[in-house]
Amino acid sequence: MATKLSSNLVLGAQLTQTARLAAQITPITVEVAPQPAQAKVVREGFQVPAVALNNQAAEFFLDNLEVLQPRQTPRVVSQSLRPGTRVTAGAVVDLVLARAGDVPFKIFEGVHTGLMERTVDNLLDGMLTQPAVRQAVLKYDKAEDVPAADRTLLVQQFQQSADIAIDDTSPDTGFAAAFQSARMALAFK
Repeated sequence: MATKLSSNLVLGAQLTQTARLAAQITPITVEVAPQPAQAKVVREGFQVPAVALNNQAAEFFLDNLEVLQPRQTPRVVSQSLRPGTRVTAGAVVDLVLARAGDVPFKIFEGVHTGLMERTVDNLLDGMLTQPAVRQAVLKYDKAEDVPAADRTLLVQQFQQSADIAIDDTSPDTGFAAAFQSARMALAFK
């Protein structure tokens, strides 16, 4: 289930250790405003209202929430700005989030045809649960860079764990397509 989230990004700067030491020695000017800074979170075009919590009741509620494993939380599938675009503080960026189980491989380019009707969690919950396989996929940017030993391991895992046939006579069913598909799936881990 995909959801849209519209938020303002607040960009902060981190001080290097040298700057921290310098800050301890030199005086720092602090701007004091009559009201604290307010986050600007917008949903459906309107500012989300702030809520006042009963701290005791909220603490009890929060302590009893079910903790979601990182793999269950939604990941960013799309954003309103091109990736790598620098934005200024306060810029609005619309994000589309989805769980890995809801993201189909068919939305990506260069996917192995054996995965077209599946979602990325098929690989994440299958062959990519194995550390050696995951490391072999993450270690190399391109399929051409994968050495023979790692390639053999990956081909075996594609066939056994993912039920994906590797046929290098076609680019849509070859090792390169399967390898890139696995790398795409890992973006949602």
